[in-house]
Amino acid sequence: MTNLSEKQARRNFLLKASAGTVGLSALALGPSVAHASTAGTPTAIEAKFTMQSTTNGFISEYITVPGPQKENDVTLIVLFRVNPSLGVDATFPAIFHVRQAVNSGLSLPIGPLGFPDQFSTQLVDYEYPVEGPDTLALALRLRRIDQNSGWGQSLRIDTLLKLK
Repeated sequence: MTNLSEKQARRNFLLKASAGTVGLSALALGPSVAHASTAGTPTAIEAKFTMQSTTNGFISEYITVPGPQKENDVTLIVLFRVNPSLGVDATFPAIFHVRQAVNSGLSLPIGPLGFPDQFSTQLVDYEYPVEGPDTLALALRLRRIDQNSGWGQSLRIDTLLKLK
């Protein structure tokens, strides 16, 4: 069980990490803000958060991470506003899937199917509510695992969160 001081320390980390570089969105159910840090040094990434659905007990959304990126390993801090009446359950597992943001120009069904890059995600922190009853925060590590280099294409992190 996490005591209050540890929980408050995590919230303070998330709020401090997102402060200054990017502010919170004022939209009720939509875009978020994100920034990334590499090797302990914050680097701004203007990642776009898109809400797709809040039906069937889940929030379905995706985060667009622009490419190219020179860094191989980034931590994304994503804050977004959620209608307080939805009630997000931060104790339930969150699901993430990384893929190319745009799949245009690929020949199907023959030929290479996109870029050979392989990525992993790690949920570092997941808090709700963070700043008032309508702000949700995710801290995600995104890493390319097939090479120790950045990536050339924009990425999309599909996300599924549980509602109460």
